Amino acid sequence: ALTDSNGTFETAPAEQDSDNDGVSDAFDEFINDAQRAYTTHYPSINDTVSILFEDMWPKEGDYDMNDLSVELHIAEIKDSQNLVKEIQLSSKLKANGAAYKNGFAIQIDTSIENIESTTFYINSVESYSNVISNDNGTSIVTFFTDAVKEFKKMDDYSSFASSSNAACNDPYNRFINVCESRAMVSSPEFNITIVLKEPTNISNPPYNPFLIVDNGVLDYNEVHLPNYMPTSRANENLFNTHNDASDLNSSLTYKTKRDKPWGLLIPTSFSYPLERKNISTVYRHYNDWVHSDGADYYDWYLHNKLDDEDNLYAHPNKIFNVSD
Repeated sequence: ALTDSNGTFETAPAEQDSDNDGVSDAFDEFINDAQRAYTTHYPSINDTVSILFEDMWPKEGDYDMNDLSVELHIAEIKDSQNLVKEIQLSSKLKANGAAYKNGFAIQIDTSIENIESTTFYINSVESYSNVISNDNGTSIVTFFTDAVKEFKKMDDYSSFASSSNAACNDPYNRFINVCESRAMVSSPEFNITIVLKEPTNISNPPYNPFLIVDNGVLDYNEVHLPNYMPTSRANENLFNTHNDASDLNSSLTYKTKRDKPWGLLIPTSFSYPLERKNISTVYRHYNDWVHSDGADYYDWYLHNKLDDEDNLYAHPNKIFNVSD
């Protein structure tokens, strides 16, 4: 800045960089850690995405898209070069609308050899089960393999199990948070922290989330979001059978011939259909969105929004309102 009347300048003082990582302390969240500088959040710092699946793939099934519903938030801690050093995964299990044993996992494109440590908490209690497995140079993070088993850990599951199951004809109490006029069960919470040995460039969140299915005939099946690739454990003989129209060579996966997906990612909390209510009939503009390849009604999932004819986007008596 100018310091006297003749216009001479002083050199600006050097900014403090305590860990010498090239990021000044004023902008560095971790001023004494050269491998950590910034935290980025997906989808944003206080928000989650909703991920839902239909578990009958490669059959279309009842297409209510509530066989598993989870909410997910991802925080990535990065170094000064924008490489990922640490991943924090936070998830809530919202619903299980299936008789099958359903689980949830995420594939991350870093090798298991590059993982320094992992911590895993279920409902704020540390679990010492191994959640990381190797898959052809990538790492599979398994949150749970049986959603009902996780719901049974919640204090209010017994109230749910003793309530009337007439709405779902559910004698084994597996259809959880998908039936009207039935007690809700609180959401189990999962928090996983993965520290990498070396900061790494990996694909953007949500990485590759998928449903794990044990249907009693096949003890392992996978359902991914549309155009995400299966892991090496998936049975490739199931592709292009029944209603599936995937082209693995072109990375076009988990869609029907009419582009209907078996998995959905919604950028907010989502009021999914009640049990056995086809999402195409519950959300008025779902098919418009699907058949336009996302160009029309890109906000079809906002259940309380009105369309041009003053109709709600969703039939209010056919959804499980997650805000209730």
